Amino acid sequence: MKNNSGWQKSYVDAPEYVQSFAEAEDPDGWVVQELLLMTHWEGKQVLEIGCGSGRFSEILAAETHAAQWLSLDRSRPLLHLAQQAGVPDLIQ
Repeated sequence: MKNNSGWQKSYVDAPEYVQSFAEAEDPDGWVVQELLLMTHWEGKQVLEIGCGSGRFSEILAAETHAAQWLSLDRSRPLLHLAQQAGVPDLIQ
């Protein structure tokens, strides 16, 4: 039987709060800006493991010019939020 306790339970039972958590962690978008500066993404294939609500996926996939961007997460509710955010390719 799966143990959904603590923070993991919030991802399963209330994925809509994940977006609020992500925004609180990076309110100014500096994480995304640093990732864009630190890594050469153009033409590469990217597999993002643990995309969550897709907040970072959506921005990075659009701005990196990667050849392909695949995102996955083990939480179906979070993948649903990522789909609504317009994340290009999701592995479900």
